[in-house]
Amino acid sequence: MVLELLVKFTQTLISVASFILIGVIIYNFVIFIIGYKRKRATKSNPTELKKITLIIPVKDEINSLPLIFESLKNIIYPRDLLETIFVVSRDSKRCIEACKKFLKDNGKWVKVLVDEGRGKPSALNLGLKHASGEIVGIFDVDSILPKDILLKVSEAFSDGDVVAVQGVTKPYNENKNLLSKLVSMEEKAYLALFLQPRSNLDLFLPFTGSGSFIKKDLLLKIGGWSETALAEDFELALRLFDNKIKIRLEPKISCQHEAASKLTPYILQRLRWFRGYLQLLLRASKRLITLTPHWIDISIILASPILLSASLIVFLYFLISADINSPVNLIKPFAWSLLITAIPAFFYITSRLRTIGLKALLIIPASAAYWLLESLTALTALMMCLFRIKMEWIRTPKNGVMELIDDDLRGKLASSKA
Repeated sequence: MVLELLVKFTQTLISVASFILIGVIIYNFVIFIIGYKRKRATKSNPTELKKITLIIPVKDEINSLPLIFESLKNIIYPRDLLETIFVVSRDSKRCIEACKKFLKDNGKWVKVLVDEGRGKPSALNLGLKHASGEIVGIFDVDSILPKDILLKVSEAFSDGDVVAVQGVTKPYNENKNLLSKLVSMEEKAYLALFLQPRSNLDLFLPFTGSGSFIKKDLLLKIGGWSETALAEDFELALRLFDNKIKIRLEPKISCQHEAASKLTPYILQRLRWFRGYLQLLLRASKRLITLTPHWIDISIILASPILLSASLIVFLYFLISADINSPVNLIKPFAWSLLITAIPAFFYITSRLRTIGLKALLIIPASAAYWLLESLTALTALMMCLFRIKMEWIRTPKNGVMELIDDDLRGKLASSKA
């Protein structure tokens, strides 16, 4: 009797979870359809160059520094209107030396600050205290900046209504291996299917951690970055939203960065992201009692680790369930069709592969495995949260210039054999 009740209770939960997942999928699909073709009106104003401060936190990333150094040296922008602040962790001795040498070689537009290494939010706040630019830009140390990026930033901020902008990041090591390929495909999908439509519809838009620009006065007014937040970029976007300020996506402002190409860095990064989302979910859910559409929307975004975990549990249940008389099995064909067609198609279309060959076909099972990995990571983050396992801000390990060196060496070896 007890076992039968437990089974029915489980089936009910699975059924409810299934319909919630279907509802969220439909909701996001509607936003995509409405927002995809809508274009945001832009004001054409004469471009007045702004003074811009770039803050770049550095910790144990000596291999990435040559990339950002080379980008900054070649950037097209008046040096009297550019300020670059490297905030280096105290225990990163080699990075401190490298940044100080870059300062010596390039002069007054470069500053080097040393902090206690308590994480990226702390480093950003230290940089903000010393920033003199009207606009503050945030980049990770593995970024490669186009020469004209700051000219485009000034152009975007020439519109007086623009106070916060998120640029687009593109992996430079997309073809390193299968994992980096899948991560890159996910980023393209995130931009095309999530960020761009939401920006077009003037909905809430989060910062993505790099390639972000915001007016300094506003940053100071809201208190900079939260040093206790695991997803400091999303938390900042929420506080901006509290102040009735929305972030604008600017695809023309873009840079390259290093996508995760190894399993451990990928899992560490996603664990921090998911824990950060769950950390902020309670704050957003408190606003749900007002039934404000924007906060319902934000709560759905922040609940993504829960939704991913639920999708994994529902999938596994349908996979092993043999009770054909159960009401929950009415949506079983839908679930299978969703998993078999929608998820692989989602990755395949956004990868923009031009030919259908063996590599393209392999993307389909690989994307399913990637979804499984991400869902397991989300479930782990959820369990850590439920059991109150503490997590500190963890830097995602980067290979830096070694990614490019490996590719170059492979190219040279291939040409020598030919």
